[in-house]
Amino acid sequence: MGVKMQCIHCGANVAGTAKFCQNCGKIVLRASVSSTQNICPSCRLINSAAAKFCKNCGTPLDTQSASLAEVSTPSYVCPNCGAGLQKEPRSKTPCPSCKKLIYVRSSPAHRKKMLVTQEQADEIKEQWAIYNEIKMLNDAEKEQYWKIRAKMVGRDGKESPQKLHAALHDIRRSSYNELAPQYIKEGNFGLWRNTRSGIAQLLKEEGKFTDALEAFVELCYIDLNGPQNNAPLRARLGKKFQGFDPRDGSLAPAIISRTNELVKQFALTEHDVKTIFFTHNQKRISGLKLPLSLNEAWLKLEPKLAFETKTQAASKK
Repeated sequence: MGVKMQCIHCGANVAGTAKFCQNCGKIVLRASVSSTQNICPSCRLINSAAAKFCKNCGTPLDTQSASLAEVSTPSYVCPNCGAGLQKEPRSKTPCPSCKKLIYVRSSPAHRKKMLVTQEQADEIKEQWAIYNEIKMLNDAEKEQYWKIRAKMVGRDGKESPQKLHAALHDIRRSSYNELAPQYIKEGNFGLWRNTRSGIAQLLKEEGKFTDALEAFVELCYIDLNGPQNNAPLRARLGKKFQGFDPRDGSLAPAIISRTNELVKQFALTEHDVKTIFFTHNQKRISGLKLPLSLNEAWLKLEPKLAFETKTQAASKK
């Protein structure tokens, strides 16, 4: 029998080396050690400071004065090997015993800092992404998400943050694709623009960076044309309603920043980005017949972009 601990989430017994609870599937948290506790030097189980022998393996414990215990007893435990630490580690600090990295994180469910492994840190990152994306959903979409989660837990016995995150993306993408033609038909081109922004961000989050760059330069073209929301006017004028006014056109700093991140990532020159801008927009949204031509829009967008110079590009060859 190995060392046993209790899961703080559901109370089930778990192995001392376990990273996740086999009952509820949540991350196993290694508790901090206070001055009234003592770590066994053999099996690393946390015992009371008054204990003379480890209750798990029987190893004799140092039971000198309480003042000595307060000084010498570690306050933190490595989440990888269970070794005691003399002081609180900074995030991404190697453990003195096992040399593996220790991360300091807080999860959406437990807002207190805790020491976790790299695997657990990655899972907590997914949990935060899910937490923030759920807030973006409407009530019907949230209900759809919770049904997917309940089905997953019922089938697998626990939730998978990676699979739930992917399911959230599917829900958001489906919603954007469903709403886009509806907004165009209504004459709410500002709302339609928001669906394109959502798709661009989804592509970036999924690591589809080439598609994301195309989506962001498309968004820049849309924004420069000044998309309007005016369903009543559209209903009255029909096809005569343009839906765009370049006098209201602008480039959102956040969109420019994300576009430049991708331009820098691919080390693109002005010619590269200009080619993407014209080729993609001619194919994707030429049917809308936007009032600002591609040439006019490019002249406004080009000064905002951070290209790699030809000299920089040549030096890498």
